[in-house]
Amino acid sequence: MSQNWQILHCLLSVIFLKKATQITFTEFVNRYRINKACLLMAQDKSISECSYSCGFNNVTYFNRMFKKYTEKTPSEFMKNFAHNKVNVDLKVENEVKIKASF
Repeated sequence: MSQNWQILHCLLSVIFLKKATQITFTEFVNRYRINKACLLMAQDKSISECSYSCGFNNVTYFNRMFKKYTEKTPSEFMKNFAHNKVNVDLKVENEVKIKASF
């Protein structure tokens, strides 16, 4: 019985997240990971180190997701960050963009 409750609780949490935020659980996790990667890159970590530290098992996929959400490649982000403060608009489809400064 408790195992069924845990599955139901997990399912309801995912459904609530989708209704409350208009994004899927996977989208939420990817945004969180990219945000964490930006913070790590600001600490002079390598792109591959950031990728693996944030839960991406493939650097190519990480690069694709990073560009999807920041509209910059990780290399561009690091180059811009090295020269000055970087403002990143996290791209959100059908929503207002989220602004983040590093």
